[in-house]
Amino acid sequence: MAASQPEGRLTRRLDLPALSDPPKARQARSLSRPRSTSSTDQGNNFFCETCNGHQRVVYQLLSNYIPDEEDESYQAYYDNADTYKRQVEERYPLACKQCLGKVHEQLAQQNYQIKSSLLNATLSKSRGIRIYPTRKYPTVGAYNSVKC
Repeated sequence: MAASQPEGRLTRRLDLPALSDPPKARQARSLSRPRSTSSTDQGNNFFCETCNGHQRVVYQLLSNYIPDEEDESYQAYYDNADTYKRQVEERYPLACKQCLGKVHEQLAQQNYQIKSSLLNATLSKSRGIRIYPTRKYPTVGAYNSVKC
């Protein structure tokens, strides 16, 4: 009966592949060859090709590192995951100096926007009114038409 249970489990896993089976890992494209560190102009992605490649490799290596929970070596891999992650990120840095500078600039800009929004919300609450980013003021010509 114990032998039929694993087969039954396997059959159930195959019935629901989207819920239980992780996607097969694809081989990364020629990662041994160094790539250019020039920036790409594709959308909002401001990482160079090398950094994008490193990020893909790190993602693939980390996602394939820990085996299934049924595996007898699962706990050992799980306990060693943080060390393995540090080693992989040292081997494949996620951002070069140029990209790291861009990341810090982007974070500083987002930080400024969040702080200004928070300040605006705080001032609005304290005054009891809503502050609009652009106010409409009457034009100078409107005052000239009024006769005293």
